[in-house]
Amino acid sequence: MTHQPFKKRKVQRSTKKRGEEDDEAAEYEKMRAQIAKEVSMVILLLKSTHADCTNADHQVKPKHSSRTKDERTKDIRAIFKPGHRESRDGVSVPGHWCKVCRSLNVKSDHSFFTGSGSTLRAHISRHWKTHGAIYEDGCKKAGVEPHKRAMPLKMQGNNICTSNGKCHGWPD
Repeated sequence: MTHQPFKKRKVQRSTKKRGEEDDEAAEYEKMRAQIAKEVSMVILLLKSTHADCTNADHQVKPKHSSRTKDERTKDIRAIFKPGHRESRDGVSVPGHWCKVCRSLNVKSDHSFFTGSGSTLRAHISRHWKTHGAIYEDGCKKAGVEPHKRAMPLKMQGNNICTSNGKCHGWPD
């Protein structure tokens, strides 16, 4: 293979004069500033219409309920304690320990949960015979009503049973 010499490319020069390029850049910046001004005015208009709105259908709704996360999960704290557990690869994983399962010497794989409140309440529901009384006592002491997801389905009045006669949500 033979080496070919580098070919010089012709540089295409602008046919515009220096003054015309400066005018074009200034025009571009002017248009950009005008668009930014219009966008900010639209945002202000949208904010003011929601603030002045008297129609209940058009009011902005809060992202979460008015209760804090502590208040929404008060019922869970009777059974679960926040903590960490070291995973098999040595990483510390945040989650919740079930106090009842730990007192019954259940394996840590079955007494540590990394899920949210619905996962923890489902655990209480599945193990109602051992967890139910403690959960209800904890709710009474905390002054909160037991969450429906933590109650077995049979207690909620939903008789969802399979053909073999077992009801979902009610442990044997």
